[in-house]
This record gives sequence, structure tokens and C-alpha cells, in this order.
Amino acid sequence: EILIARYANSHSSFVDVGGVRAHVRDEGKRDGVPVVMIHGSMGSLHMWEGWVRELEGRARLISVDLPGHGLTGAWAREEYTIEAYTDFIEVLVDTLRLEKFVLVGHSMGGAVAWSFAATRLHWL
Repeated sequence: EILIARYANSHSSFVDVGGVRAHVRDEGKRDGVPVVMIHGSMGSLHMWEGWVRELEGRARLISVDLPGHGLTGAWAREEYTIEAYTDFIEVLVDTLRLEKFVLVGHSMGGAVAWSFAATRLHWL
């Protein structure tokens, strides 16, 4: 609870994503194009704060702490691979009911975004 008080903000919510309580921020223009931002290894959604400041008037900006990072805990699956995180992102966008969206990734998050684009053809 101390970490949540310190690092969550008014845009933070905690959403069940495939059995993990995930820290998600949904900010910016509500009716804008959804942009899902995936951080890198050992990172958190906080790395996207500068992007949010720059783009909040033009897009809906969704950032998430991947399982085992930031304020998102471990998950029962106990896998922390690109493939597992790709599955996590698929469940997240389904949970948020996003039909069309843009994926942006940094470092390992870029590999997750690439994996999603390469393997989830039903989203196209």
C-alpha cells in the first residue's frame, strides 16, 4: 500500500489481466487513437510520462506495468518471457475492449510489440 500511495496517480487503476492485478494508466484524449505503451526490462510505466505529456491532447495513452514490474505483481503463470508478455498484452487489450490500437515498445517492450504484431494476425 505504501508503494501504491507513492507511485500510483489519479489515472492509475488496477485491472485483473489474466489473473494478475495489473497497474494500468489510461490517460489523454478519451476518443483518440489508443496507444498501448510497453516498457522495457526492469522498467515500469513511469518511463512513458514524458510521452504522455507530449501526446495527451492527441491520443488515448495506455501504459501498463508488465507482470513482475512496477506495481504489477507476479502472476500464476510464472513465465517472464517475450511470448508470455505478448499473451499478457493480448489479454490486456481484450480486457480494455480495444478494437484498434497502436503498440509502442521500449527495449524489451519493443520485442513484445513486434511479437504481438507478428503473431496476432486476428487483430489486424
